[in-house]
Amino acid sequence: MVAIAETDLARLVCKVRRYERFLHLLQLHAEVTMNPDAMRSLIGNACRWSYAHRAGNGELSPEEQDEIIERAFKNLCKVR
Repeated sequence: MVAIAETDLARLVCKVRRYERFLHLLQLHAEVTMNPDAMRSLIGNACRWSYAHRAGNGELSPEEQDEIIERAFKNLCKVR
């Protein structure tokens, strides 16, 4: 079994919580409030987060790429 550093574990826990929050918000706005604007916003956030992994076409440094991905991830649950 591979040991996971405590900081890596904490980061993974944080990510899982954010994914869970995102999925909860999708369900809330799709089935409870039926708010198409909120749904559009959340889906757009997911698209931007997905695209952030491909942005830069390999021309960015790993640090710059990570910054773009992290920024998009932080905005994943924001409803505009």
